[in-house]
Amino acid sequence: MLRIPLTIFLSLFVNAALAEKDLSPASWPDGVLQAYHDQMMGEPGLAAKLKATSAGFETHGREGIVATTSGPLAVQAGIETLRQGGTAMDAALTVALAQVVLHAGGATSFAGQLLVVYFDSANKNVEALNASYATVLGEDDPLTIPVYGNPSGRAVLTPGFMAGVEEAHGRYGALSFSSLFEPAIYFAKEGFPVSAGFRGLLENRKQVVTRLPSGRAIFLNDDGEFPAIGSTFRQPVVAALLSNVATQGADYMYKGPWAEKFVTAVRKHEGKISKQDLADYRPDWNQPLHANINGHDVYGGGGLLEVLRLAEIAGMGESQHYSQDAKQTYEMIKISRVGQVLGPNLAGDSLSPEIINKALPDISLEPSLRYTDENAAKVYQAMSTPAWAEIEQKADVLAIEQAKTVAKLIAGFGERKKEEPEIDENARPDHTAGIVVVDSKGNMAALVHSVTSAIWGELGLFVDGVSVVDPGAFSQFNINRIGPGQKLLESSPGCPAIALRDGVATAGCGAVGASYDTFAHQGLVNLLLYELPHQEAALQPMFRKNWPPGVPLRQPQGEGEFEADIIKAVRDLGIDITSVEDPDQATHGSVFVGAGTARSGQLEGGITSGTHAKYILDSTGLIQGY
Repeated sequence: MLRIPLTIFLSLFVNAALAEKDLSPASWPDGVLQAYHDQMMGEPGLAAKLKATSAGFETHGREGIVATTSGPLAVQAGIETLRQGGTAMDAALTVALAQVVLHAGGATSFAGQLLVVYFDSANKNVEALNASYATVLGEDDPLTIPVYGNPSGRAVLTPGFMAGVEEAHGRYGALSFSSLFEPAIYFAKEGFPVSAGFRGLLENRKQVVTRLPSGRAIFLNDDGEFPAIGSTFRQPVVAALLSNVATQGADYMYKGPWAEKFVTAVRKHEGKISKQDLADYRPDWNQPLHANINGHDVYGGGGLLEVLRLAEIAGMGESQHYSQDAKQTYEMIKISRVGQVLGPNLAGDSLSPEIINKALPDISLEPSLRYTDENAAKVYQAMSTPAWAEIEQKADVLAIEQAKTVAKLIAGFGERKKEEPEIDENARPDHTAGIVVVDSKGNMAALVHSVTSAIWGELGLFVDGVSVVDPGAFSQFNINRIGPGQKLLESSPGCPAIALRDGVATAGCGAVGASYDTFAHQGLVNLLLYELPHQEAALQPMFRKNWPPGVPLRQPQGEGEFEADIIKAVRDLGIDITSVEDPDQATHGSVFVGAGTARSGQLEGGITSGTHAKYILDSTGLIQGY
């Protein structure tokens, strides 16, 4: 009689149990999938049937909660993952994979980048995973990488998304790796309904997605037209790719058949990427920076922690909300722009340290000292000095010159008819998805993944259905600074981030859009300093990022926004800002999503949606609990 050791038997038993998990939408409860389809197509009243709400609202849960900035079907996939015993990490990764398919590789890509902050409730540990793009080993002259608007393979960087998914699951996943792909494979194979928003994006980016045969094969019907609103959009080539990754692991994309196709395709477009770039890629685990903010242990990027420290020093949260007082609004805007002054700015560049140190000798720019309580106090004192105003003006000039360069090259997308075009506020339209998940054990995952380019980029290249975007087209200065083979992002200036109170995850955040960092700053100030419930925090007015530089910040007025008299008073105090009645005329906002455990023990969340939401595929940011 064959005897099987107990440990092997248990392993086989566990693996068999994992294999039985079925996350495919084909197995979702009756009516759920159709109700989501109806919601995506704008049918009224159906969201209530799912306990799902659109941007600007929130739901609660006792066992688990999934919050994200886009993709209603992806939210349900996350909930099903939690219900079948998945961890917060399992659910967040399932959502992310499904989102890429639902975005058709536009706002997010399997060849994009990924950042994660995770709280493991069992050992009270917080870790961050950096799976951002890596710079290309063979790129020896990054300042000559063609600027956005000039499609070039040299702007393609080494992707981190899929390697990050595998690495994150390996450390904190409970379900099988392959099961996480089931919803994404289903949506790729069986398709999803074409909404007016999705069709509009295809029309808006037609010159990109139809530029090359690989894009035309995906998005055009036999008659040469985009799929009609209400039809079903399928991606069978993507389904096959995901099936291979699900069974063979991320190596399929980094060392296997896809890697070879990817390198060959990019190099045909003058790219310098090689097989070695992909084979050598490794995501990095690290301990995120930490700050104690009003009794909350906050973990995230240095830029975010710096702003939260300054907001606390400024007394935010001690009285009425800053949006009700012009002087406090003015101060909060100035605080949120500190990164633009001390660096890095939106292009990843900054004034030289010598210029800053000469004017502000007491402030440290050394990363190990920059984001400390002591340095924040010095920064706050300096912000009211003439020296700060001088440096701020120089930083604005630098940003304006960079924006003009981008605008000149983007004008007409290859037509180059304007000698001095106006700065287009879409000149750096990076796109992203933010996700926050809490499971029944109190684990929290905060995740952001992105193409970090325009939707579908500018190259218009697809490899086995995977969009190949071009973040290097506006990161030349940063690539030159960090050198070849290095992660593009050292940390995020905004989300993802996680906050704990007494060892319980009270807030995690994701933010997307042109104003993602300023929305992240304000969202967490509302949650941590004013200690507002997630829904109430999400409904507070939020100012936009000053983009493009060199023109007034156009702030919408009306319900849920800053009052016109507050905006006027802020302008009188010295910030170039004006109010507009039509939200479509406002400077791009963002979508901020947060979720966490309230003092009552109930899980809750909220979403703040700015005008940028119209650029998100199926712009229904959702939160759902159970």
